[in-house]
Amino acid sequence: MIAKQKSLKSALFVLTAIFLVFSPVRSFQQDVNEDYTKKIKEYTTKDFFLTELVDHLPASDSVPTPEDILGVIAGAPDVLHYTGEIEKYFKAVAQASPRMVVFSIGESDEGKNQPTAALSSEKNLKRIERIKEILARLADPRGLSDSEAQALVSEGVPVYWITGGLHSSECGAPEMSMELAYRLAVDE
Repeated sequence: MIAKQKSLKSALFVLTAIFLVFSPVRSFQQDVNEDYTKKIKEYTTKDFFLTELVDHLPASDSVPTPEDILGVIAGAPDVLHYTGEIEKYFKAVAQASPRMVVFSIGESDEGKNQPTAALSSEKNLKRIERIKEILARLADPRGLSDSEAQALVSEGVPVYWITGGLHSSECGAPEMSMELAYRLAVDE
């Protein structure tokens, strides 16, 4: 009888240990910027747009929100930001966050700067020039053997290209891009 009790206690101990080791950890709850979140909810026209991904704004002590730099939240009613204002905001985020860099991809046909923001881990951004080289080689694989291409794919990282509007009448994407950049820079 005593042996059975010891066996049962041992089994319960092992099961408890397994449960504690493999049970999901409670998700980290990041602080929320309450004032900005209130405005998101006030300015959103229909509740079905307010998913758990966008119904709040994470708080940050170091990275400025669009409102901090431009005086209004991204997507505020009756406000459209000029390209220069959006670039100013991107540069402010890049200055404050190790997860973002801003660089030019050249000039437009009108001679205007075409800024690009890259958001990633600090590790990836430290080797961004190498990542660009890898992408350039893979973009035109002529002259690459299968093994060379596979080696480049293994060394590189996936890149998601999101444009902020191509035509002057497309105003939603440039506005949204500021808040998206903020979220990617600060969200845990």
